[in-house]
Amino acid sequence: SPPLAATITELAADADVNVRMQVAYSLGAWKGAAAGDSLAALALAHSENEFVTAAVLSSVNESNIGALTAGLLAAPQEKPPAALVQRLLGIASNLGDKAEVNRIVRDTLQRSDSRSLSERLAVAAGLLSALRPRDSASDSLFDAETARRFSALSAEARRIVTDNAATADDRLLAVRMLGAQLQPEVADAT
Repeated sequence: SPPLAATITELAADADVNVRMQVAYSLGAWKGAAAGDSLAALALAHSENEFVTAAVLSSVNESNIGALTAGLLAAPQEKPPAALVQRLLGIASNLGDKAEVNRIVRDTLQRSDSRSLSERLAVAAGLLSALRPRDSASDSLFDAETARRFSALSAEARRIVTDNAATADDRLLAVRMLGAQLQPEVADAT
């Protein structure tokens, strides 16, 4: 109801962090996009507070992950923090939400397109590492576009690993990205 939503929005901005945490926990019981919108706002406003972040992430469910993801990914370039995106990616994977997994991965990789190759490899490695504990097969997670992007990054990483002129740091990042792949098929997907 609109009055309840207004009250929740007001409480989400309360000066007391415990109230903000309780709002985040309570939003997990709400079904629908409005809860996801509010969770995204809380996550972005309090990304430096691990307790509020934990409360937000504990409230993610099938009915709010789409709106939460959209809210986080619509934030300015410097937000949301990579660790928050990676944790949300893991939750999307655990929920079996292939669409959200691909949206998170594609948007995050796209945001890194203007960065150096080393930074893009680090982003890709972080995303793959967030998925790795789930023992998910890449072919069941990634659509063709996402697999293509990882394939291109894998090719670049393999090139850097064998390039004696590359810096040691760049080579280590390339090895990290290659090592984080879910399965060899990710590197060879077309």
